[in-house]
Amino acid sequence: ATSASAAQRLAMVEAAIEGDSRFAASDVDMVRDGATYSVDTVQIFRQHFAGAELWWLMGMDSLLQLHTWKNWRTFARLTHIAVAARAGQSLNHAPPELRDWLGEALQQGSLKIGLGCFEKEGTWVDGVFRLPLAGALGSLKRRCMADAASQC
Repeated sequence: ATSASAAQRLAMVEAAIEGDSRFAASDVDMVRDGATYSVDTVQIFRQHFAGAELWWLMGMDSLLQLHTWKNWRTFARLTHIAVAARAGQSLNHAPPELRDWLGEALQQGSLKIGLGCFEKEGTWVDGVFRLPLAGALGSLKRRCMADAASQC
């Protein structure tokens, strides 16, 4: 499978949020030296946007691997998480290390699971993000992936 570059991923996010002032794209992980970890990124955002309600967008595949991330519990305390469900993946596949946390996070509202999110035009993450992501991201991703040398 072909993977999008950091610049291409940033361009996809910018295209998805264009015109919606509730969102901002950041290149913070692209400009930092050394290894970057999500927990560090969220801590940087917490410092710069102390009063903001932060949401981390990820696919179900990433959620099911969250327990393998550096300082994942700290990460989960610092941000809300919105998850796009993907075909063949569900919370039923969650490893034991995540099960208790998943129940608590869903009950507290700090974790939202959207069905079919990012896959069909007009579907949203449990009503939290009202962006037609598939249209913007899908066409841009196809264009970027087709031309690996593009400046997306």
